[in-house]
Amino acid sequence: MVAILPASARAQASDLVDLGVATGYAINNAGQVVLSTGIYSNGTTTPLPTLPGQTTPATGINSSAEIVGYSVSPDIGPADIVQGYDDIGFIYANGTLGSLPSSGLLPITDMPQGINDSGLIAGIRSVQDPNNPGINRLDAYIYDYGSGTTTDLGQGAGYAINASGAVTGELDSSGFAINSTGQVVGYSTTAVNANSHAFFYNGAMNDLNTLVSATDPLKPYVTLTGAVGINDGLAVGGTSQLQSVTVTNAGTAAIPIETASVNGDFSLRTDDCGTSLAPGGRDNPRR
Repeated sequence: MVAILPASARAQASDLVDLGVATGYAINNAGQVVLSTGIYSNGTTTPLPTLPGQTTPATGINSSAEIVGYSVSPDIGPADIVQGYDDIGFIYANGTLGSLPSSGLLPITDMPQGINDSGLIAGIRSVQDPNNPGINRLDAYIYDYGSGTTTDLGQGAGYAINASGAVTGELDSSGFAINSTGQVVGYSTTAVNANSHAFFYNGAMNDLNTLVSATDPLKPYVTLTGAVGINDGLAVGGTSQLQSVTVTNAGTAAIPIETASVNGDFSLRTDDCGTSLAPGGRDNPRR
């Protein structure tokens, strides 16, 4: 699994970070990544607890490191015959693994995919098709973990939810993650290229491979086929926290202050430094 730092985050030597042999599902604002092998944080991957006899894919994580996913187990029918598999949602918080309410349909399909900081969970569940009551279909949904209420979003899949409750997912295209500014990542194909490419959407579709620096040592060996997570701190077009810089004039004459500027992939939000600094004066601009 490879993680990418978009253009505005290129303060490191490489845009790509190799996380080892694993599948990545989501990333939070602290840079913690949900992997098929556990939770990656600060260079270390910690396995999640598993349920006996079941597989437990973790699919979403919020800023409090609350994790959602679903367990997969056989649905045993008459004569001990496996008639399908049940997907039952779970939440892992404060060191405790707990189950989430299921849809009640058999085989059960309840697959949480993302969780925001307010405890709203987006996912996929089986429901009775209103146009054909004899069969089930998959709908996207939002589940409020605090109130226990569920909102059905209609046919499709919900893969991620941001702080405003906006959901991205799949109907005719595949968006896997959304941040607080509404920027989306996922995968797409084109009429001239059937191979999947990762995309970044910020009002326009961008092939993520074109955003990797030409000097990145991994670029010749990596093709990004799908993007599954985007946080706020690493978002292209994102705004950093205000930084204070104190400048003191220890001389006996006023010193001129030129207009502040930045280069590369960054832009200056404000410049309130003034045009000069008097002897013994101190300026504490915020930018």
